[in-house]
Amino acid sequence: MSKMPSVSILVPVYNVAEYLRQCLDSLIGQTLKDIEIICVDDGSTDTSSQILQEYAKMDSRVIIVNKSNGGLPSARNAGLNVARGKFVGFVDGDDYVDADMYSRMYKAACINKADIVVCGAHLFPDEGSAPAWLKDTLTTRDKVYSNGDGAEALFNEKSAKPFLWRDLISKSLIDKYKFRLDESVIVGEDQAFQFKIFPVARNVTFIPDKLYYYRYSRPSSLMNEPQYHDYGLRLKKHIHMIESILSSWKTLAVDSSITVRLFDWCVNFIYWDLIRVNATDRIEIAKELCKLLVNAGYYNYIKDYSWDTRNHFEYIYSLSTQTAEQPVVTVVAAFEKCSDYMGDFIDSILAQSEKRIEILLYENSSGDKTKGIIFERLAMDSRICLRLGDWQPISEKYNDAILTAKGKYICFLSPYDYIQDANWLNNAVDAFRDDIVDLVGYSEGLAGIKYIKFCQNANYRQFLYRVDKIRSDGILFKDYSLLIGSVFFTQYCLVSNYCCFIPKFMFHGKTLRRNSIYASEAKLVLRAFVWLLQAAIDNNLPLLAEKVSDCLNSENYIRLITDAAYGFNIEPSSADNPQEDFHTEILALLIKANELAKLNGEDKAVIRSLSVFVDRRHQFLEGVYMGGGINQKEDDGLSISNNIREEFRYLHD
Repeated sequence: MSKMPSVSILVPVYNVAEYLRQCLDSLIGQTLKDIEIICVDDGSTDTSSQILQEYAKMDSRVIIVNKSNGGLPSARNAGLNVARGKFVGFVDGDDYVDADMYSRMYKAACINKADIVVCGAHLFPDEGSAPAWLKDTLTTRDKVYSNGDGAEALFNEKSAKPFLWRDLISKSLIDKYKFRLDESVIVGEDQAFQFKIFPVARNVTFIPDKLYYYRYSRPSSLMNEPQYHDYGLRLKKHIHMIESILSSWKTLAVDSSITVRLFDWCVNFIYWDLIRVNATDRIEIAKELCKLLVNAGYYNYIKDYSWDTRNHFEYIYSLSTQTAEQPVVTVVAAFEKCSDYMGDFIDSILAQSEKRIEILLYENSSGDKTKGIIFERLAMDSRICLRLGDWQPISEKYNDAILTAKGKYICFLSPYDYIQDANWLNNAVDAFRDDIVDLVGYSEGLAGIKYIKFCQNANYRQFLYRVDKIRSDGILFKDYSLLIGSVFFTQYCLVSNYCCFIPKFMFHGKTLRRNSIYASEAKLVLRAFVWLLQAAIDNNLPLLAEKVSDCLNSENYIRLITDAAYGFNIEPSSADNPQEDFHTEILALLIKANELAKLNGEDKAVIRSLSVFVDRRHQFLEGVYMGGGINQKEDDGLSISNNIREEFRYLHD
């Protein structure tokens, strides 16, 4: 290929054999044929190298660069060193692109005489679980910044950063300034490069087309490496990214207003991560950031910063003057709109005589008033960690707490709780000094050290757990809707020996009783009941079996389950249109729970909840059949009377 190609596409490759063919096929199939595909094999140990050789033989536009493993920035730099195209694009080896991606972007670059073109992106295969900020960032608008407004684009457009793989960049601009990625930046290397290139771009064009397909939540991806589970480690790497950005800007000719915006961005970018980490890391990072910003000239523009920037920097600076102890206890709570209770809840924890604590507060669909109460206390006490975010099952919030907790012991509370005894955490920590104790908490009528089976039916929120035991035994919360705590508590008890019971500590300010649950939750609840009953059989836990049976026979659970399921249309299944019979699955779970309850010695078992559900089911079926909702085939061998007869036969047997 002697002629300069229009676009050089750089593909860093490291152990992505499972996905590499899809990526390369999407590049070879580009409608813009005048391209070169530079694949940098960064020391792969799987079959990625063989796949690259196969494609290079098949298409002369595929160029292979081999190097020892050095990380993503190093691989991209190796590609930049050999790229000959007028423009450069970046594609990760586990992603793929639209067939028209580079023809559309190159056309936009030519029409607008752009130095940088930015497109949108799709998430796959798990777009539904992606956070809102990520979806928002990957959505671009139709916008052109000309006349040297590249820096304005960097700060004005939410989609300008942080992903380099949706940028098409002029190779002459890169060569003019001898730009390369900073190989010492491990997290945020894309943004560090974008902060170099955007300010010197004369024209930046954003197109609304979503042309890149970003593989989200791949188990072995970079996003699952240790720095993404350790908030403190990730934040320290972000500080290094900011250091790289500030260093590169010393050589850029930008006016003071743009420099002010850079400092605004740096302070606020770090602040929202800083409030997530524990006090010891927060104070250490605050000291490092203050030194970095002050040396870079932060105070030269003090009158020009936004109100948020000044307040956030003041908070960070105040942290830099503090000291903190490593926490012994981690208190976890997920909050919603609960402003009437939130302040009292936090204050009761901060009033504990045991001061070596951290409080992890997880947002789960809250309001500004609730967050305002938390921010007031956050500003006064660094032991509070605020983790804002989209709604998720509470199990995911709790599991994040388990992975990131710094305390030796952990408890899971509700913001509607109030700890009455100021010495409760101190007493709990003292009880753990006996090495045989795995669990400390309250259960009515029990005191002192008891064998763990005594608390098999207790409330999980009234106990403290050993963090190292949870992690070593791989115990995590599972999404069982209303019963996530019951399953977690039982799992923990099954691998424990002794519990120390201490006096009651908690006042329940509000009883959270769900009036309804979603249909999908009904299945989760019943699966949890089945799991608990099976655990009771396998481990001789009669109190647990009794508790579960009582729940399944209670008016509350009968109403929740039947109301959630009632009204679902049942479509006939076919090879072309397979449908889940929702009612049948609920019925099967109730039958299974009934069988297990009987095996646990519960004579009445869950007959009542099962019979109520069957009765409601047949009311529904009668309405659907009689109303023409189901077109029954003559040869299906099924009639509504047979349905009723077969289901009730089980009950009478």
